[in-house]
Amino acid sequence: MKKYFEQCTTLDEAKALYKKLAMQLHPDLSGYDSKADFQEMQSQFESFRPQREKFKGEQENWNASDFKDIINELMKIRNIEFEICGSFIWLSGETKANKEEI
Repeated sequence: MKKYFEQCTTLDEAKALYKKLAMQLHPDLSGYDSKADFQEMQSQFESFRPQREKFKGEQENWNASDFKDIINELMKIRNIEFEICGSFIWLSGETKANKEEI
């Protein structure tokens, strides 16, 4: 049995390879009776687990001091509100009037 995703270490690599293999192995496109090969490839893709995460190192690059500085500066701006949503900062209120400060 061919191991289609053996060389992939990340999910992004597996996704790119899946797209390529799907175009090669799909029974309507392959030019041969590839149904079994296509199903096996799909099964392997579904069970693929990355060895590396896409954003590995994000935690190591995290700087809490920089984040706090951003929040402190936003708190100084009048007539805007902000919310922290994971790693996003959502601004609302008079953002256009405060564009330069933001």
